[in-house]
Amino acid sequence: MFADSKFVTDGKGNFYSSSNMRRAMLYPIADKFEKLYLVCRVLAGDIGHVPAEDMVNHPKIEFVSVPYFKGIFGSFLRRSEILPKIHYAIERADVCVLRFGSNISSLALPVTKKRHKPSIGHVVGDLGMEIRKNPKHIPIPGLRQLVADWMVRRNSKAFQACDVLCGVTDTIASQYAQPGREVFQLLDSCLAEEYYSPPKQNDNKTIRAIFAGRLVGFKNVQNFLYAMTKVRQDGVEVNAIIVGEGDFKSQLIKLTQNYLLNKIYKYLNNCKYKNLDGLFSRNHK
Repeated sequence: MFADSKFVTDGKGNFYSSSNMRRAMLYPIADKFEKLYLVCRVLAGDIGHVPAEDMVNHPKIEFVSVPYFKGIFGSFLRRSEILPKIHYAIERADVCVLRFGSNISSLALPVTKKRHKPSIGHVVGDLGMEIRKNPKHIPIPGLRQLVADWMVRRNSKAFQACDVLCGVTDTIASQYAQPGREVFQLLDSCLAEEYYSPPKQNDNKTIRAIFAGRLVGFKNVQNFLYAMTKVRQDGVEVNAIIVGEGDFKSQLIKLTQNYLLNKIYKYLNNCKYKNLDGLFSRNHK
């Protein structure tokens, strides 16, 4: 599997990612195969504070660490160092999963074709959105748009070359469908819930759940609302906070009312990233 995901390791076989979803997706895959080679960025660091249940240390997962890089240009500059890692994994793998638009996946696809290895293209969102929306990648707006458009073209061609395509939602799946080729949808149920850390409750037995991000359709924030209904049906009190702005916000508010969750939900507007630490603190009221 090839992705730009970033993990931290203590050098003792333990790896950690701040995204619990990565753990929940990787473990079920590793359980089904003899070996999972994960080609990604890995940094050495102190993870002694991380709970054992959040570690990624599955015996069937082998991390293949590429030199650390930032963005498209960083991957291009370190291409000669990244490619040997890609060759190592592809030589040993029977099937290659390419996470688009990952810079590592873009480098890996030609190698999979040259070695005649089956390839699965996996997409989770608009391939050019992150570049287009986030000025930290490229500060010049006009140049940022050109690079985003180039990324879309590059990844679209890459998808056409893959043997199987899959998307996270039906909207994304249909967006990348091509004549004569089906795009499979990865359902949320493919995530094994036993690999998520258990929710932490306050002394008053109330769970505080927070979503922070852009309120856009493909992020499926509505699933967060649905999860809250299930939690309440199980008799657990919950206070939920949604931080963010986006064109899907009005629909989320309407869904909140439909789910009869309007009394437990709080929408925060214009919350700065530097304020999120306090919001996520267990002492936050």
